Amino acid sequence: MDWALPDINGYWDQRAQAIERLSRELKEVPPKSRAAQQSLIRAAVGRRIGALTDQELMKAASVMADDLYKAAGQINFWDDALEQYLSASSGAFLAGVSARGYVVNYVIDNRFEDLAGPVRWYPRWFTTADLFYICPQHLACWTMKDEGRPEAEWQALMPNYIERARDLTDAMVARCRAEGRHFVFLATDSNAECFSSAMRTQGVPGVIRIFRREAPSTGSKCVVTFPAASRMIG
Repeated sequence: MDWALPDINGYWDQRAQAIERLSRELKEVPPKSRAAQQSLIRAAVGRRIGALTDQELMKAASVMADDLYKAAGQINFWDDALEQYLSASSGAFLAGVSARGYVVNYVIDNRFEDLAGPVRWYPRWFTTADLFYICPQHLACWTMKDEGRPEAEWQALMPNYIERARDLTDAMVARCRAEGRHFVFLATDSNAECFSSAMRTQGVPGVIRIFRREAPSTGSKCVVTFPAASRMIG
């Protein structure tokens, strides 16, 4: 199969449902042959990266991260082909971003009707895409699970656990920054202090920060801040 695309963001463009469509193409390949196809995907993404200037790459990274979030909210299945496509395409792209000295920090302030997405779906999705997933509600829920609290009580018990979870997320952000890891920071309660560590990029080199407060619907916007020395306008 030929995985070369004319536009780097074509691998994830949610307007064209790219992740779903291209992962279904990968699914048509026999499972024993998919590792070879993943290598071809990585190579195709790598070639597109090689043709981009730093400014083009940073802009593409901000669009890609937001498209991943939009797709995660609309795709309602998970299988080996989706995992393999997401891992190969996103992993290759973010490796290229890292190689240029940049790092993606995607910060999301969104409310949800329930915790299924933040606690169960998004951790798998973003981790597969090679973005470290940080969410205080996710950490709080897994602490409750470890303590044997019934899942039906998690929402009501959240106030008893959330402060400790926020402390842990601050430490996780610091570790990602120290290690130069791309991350997604998602919180569901619009607590301004909760976002302070993730939003603070002064003195941290190469950070492409994307901040989304609006729900990821058609026509919604996010705010992008590029590294100070890049001459990019967010």
